[in-house]
Amino acid sequence: MRTRTLSASVIVAVLTLCVAVAAGAASPLGEVTVSNPAPRRASDIQVASTGWQPDGVVTVSLTGTDGVLAHATSDATGAVQVRVAIPADAALGTQVLSVVGSTSGGFPQQITSVLAVSGADKPSRPARPPWTIVFVLAAIATVLILLSARSERQRAIASP
Repeated sequence: MRTRTLSASVIVAVLTLCVAVAAGAASPLGEVTVSNPAPRRASDIQVASTGWQPDGVVTVSLTGTDGVLAHATSDATGAVQVRVAIPADAALGTQVLSVVGSTSGGFPQQITSVLAVSGADKPSRPARPPWTIVFVLAAIATVLILLSARSERQRAIASP
C-alpha cells in the first residue's frame, strides 16, 4: 500500500511540474528594448530585440506614422539591432512601436513597446521686417516726394 501512495505522489508531482512548465511556455518568446522611450519627432532611437528566426527579416513600425520605419535582418542568434528615425510628422503622444517577424520556430510574432513621442525643437526664426509693408511705405514716400517737388516747381513758375 505504501508503494502505491508513493507512486501516486510521484505522479501528482510530475503532473504538477508539467503543468507549471506548460504555463511558463506561454510567456513571450522575445523582447524589445528602445534606447529612448520618450523620443522627439525627427530624432533617432536604437531598437534592440531578441527571439527572432536566425537570419530572418523583421519589420519595425510605429502607430501615428505612415508606413514602416525599418526592415532589419536578425543575426545567427535571432537578435536584431537597428537605428530608426522617428518621422518629423509622427503623431504626438503615446504611440506603439511594433517589431514583427517570425520566431525561431517559424511562428509569426509581434513584440511591442510604448513610446511617448514629443514635438521637435523648432529653431527660433529671427524677426524679419515685413518686406511688403517696407516696399509699400517706400512707394508712398516716393510719390509724396515727387508731388512735393512738382508743387514747388509749379509755385516757382507761377510767381514771377
